[in-house]
Amino acid sequence: MTTPKKHHFLPQFYLEQFKEISQSGKYSKIWQLEKSTVPNPTKVSIKDIGCKTDYHTLDLPGQEKDRKTIEKALTKLETKQSDLIKEICETNEIAEETKPSLADFIATMRYRVPAFKEFIETSLKADVQNTFKILMHQKQLPPPPRELEELFQKEGYDCIEPKIFNWILLKFMLNMAFDGKDSSFFTKMKWQLILAPTGCSFITGDSPVAIYHPNYEAIRPYGVGLVFKDIEVTFPISKKHLVKLTWNGKDGSLQEQKNQVEEYNRRTIIMAKKYVFTSETNPHLEEQIVGYHNVKAGYQTDNMWYGNGAISHIRFIPVTVG
Repeated sequence: MTTPKKHHFLPQFYLEQFKEISQSGKYSKIWQLEKSTVPNPTKVSIKDIGCKTDYHTLDLPGQEKDRKTIEKALTKLETKQSDLIKEICETNEIAEETKPSLADFIATMRYRVPAFKEFIETSLKADVQNTFKILMHQKQLPPPPRELEELFQKEGYDCIEPKIFNWILLKFMLNMAFDGKDSSFFTKMKWQLILAPTGCSFITGDSPVAIYHPNYEAIRPYGVGLVFKDIEVTFPISKKHLVKLTWNGKDGSLQEQKNQVEEYNRRTIIMAKKYVFTSETNPHLEEQIVGYHNVKAGYQTDNMWYGNGAISHIRFIPVTVG
């Protein structure tokens, strides 16, 4: 039996909570829309989305690719997470004793997605390039071959692009997901379970945990973190349920109005890197996606080179007011 190369960064049980209302065929389907000027809504089998080839593969040098270890560990974890989400959706409440487990799930869903993986890869590549340039300027490396020296003179040192092994990226991602820091903050916040009214649905995306700040313009260009008292964390867990964490709110369950559901969906669209997923599509949602297709949120790295030194400035840019 061959080992599957296709790995889900969005658990299939999670996407099942947003599946199309009218199903047909063997596999559950969901609507996928591109975050672009042409959303191109497409009905896709859940087993074929929220995944990438070799996404969780360990590629240690000198060893055969390991496609099983991380997948097995995540599958075991997702069984418990699935039961947790089903319980919340059935009872329409977040029990006090389930908060730590739900906090852990939100943390993993924040860091196991492609947007964060690409941020880690970009940052590590920049660190390697900057270190290389510093050592070259300080003449602490052996003289390069003539052909390479000519290439540096023509295109600069940035023409060398380092390769970061996938196992290194996974190490950073999973350490962030499971070190407990985010979970610790989440459990101290106020928890609300937001219920969508009849005729409205929450959507999700390929980066489903949104961090919102209502007055980011006042602190721009600095980033924000979970300790900021005004931030809001929103995470849709089904088409009818969304978890909202704040420092200033109240615990409990609340049914929101249609306009507020659209606001939470706006945050999900902005946090998305490439795709939005929904149980049903409509012209209004497609217009929202087109309107916010070039609005980004998430981690950002700015690399500044100054002669013989470099600075890497990392910020988290939140979703802000529409």
